[in-house]
Amino acid sequence: MSSLIQYCPACGQQSFKPNSAKSFLCEQCDFILYFNAVAAVAAIVESEGHILLAVRGQNPGKGLLDLPGGFIDHHETVEDGLIRELKEELGLEVGPRNALYSCYMGSFPNTYTYRGITYDTVDMFYHIVLEHKPTLKADDDVAALVWVPREEIPMEKIAFSSIRNILTLYQTDYLAWCTTS
Repeated sequence: MSSLIQYCPACGQQSFKPNSAKSFLCEQCDFILYFNAVAAVAAIVESEGHILLAVRGQNPGKGLLDLPGGFIDHHETVEDGLIRELKEELGLEVGPRNALYSCYMGSFPNTYTYRGITYDTVDMFYHIVLEHKPTLKADDDVAALVWVPREEIPMEKIAFSSIRNILTLYQTDYLAWCTTS
């Protein structure tokens, strides 16, 4: 990353140097730019013993499987980001009327390489149970949608390690995530 950033965003001088593993320092004006993990959210959407997987329509991982979700926007809560992403990608409006159950499952670190730059992310996951499989339409950066039995998740076709990690946890301890009490 050190070769990508040479000019200070505060003073414009070409005096930006690595300061630590996650920051750069301007030798002219002492401005420090920090690189922290980017927040992302996704959901295991479940209905009738199946989970919903999205076929990625763009790189990274074009053609591989993913959970519906995406990056959190500025000034947005994680929950609002998930609701927005589900609507953008699936046309799914999640709320108390159609979700029998929803809970936060946990998070995993991940990397996301886009146009030659690798971003460190922290991916947060929710479990949402719907009473019936809704009619959905792949949109935004999703090429297609597939419902798969929860016992038959094709891990070798999952795009990201964080998604494989949460799906493995989900499969291993399914009953912990499926109780509505």
